[in-house]
Amino acid sequence: MSDKLNNLPDILSLNSKDLIDWCNSRKKQMHLSNAKLAILSNVPEGTIDRILTGRNLEFRYSTIQP
Repeated sequence: MSDKLNNLPDILSLNSKDLIDWCNSRKKQMHLSNAKLAILSNVPEGTIDRILTGRNLEFRYSTIQP
């Protein structure tokens, strides 16, 4: 993954698939499960599952931000 994807301002310009890839990469770097991510972000685990598996490519930035 390129260095530009490590910078928060740059992720705002990514398309949905690239943003999901970035989120999955960060999740892996931080050793987080979807369950732990749900607790920390206050986003339902089912929502996280749908987004991070790519089953839902239409989501609001406000859902991804936490």
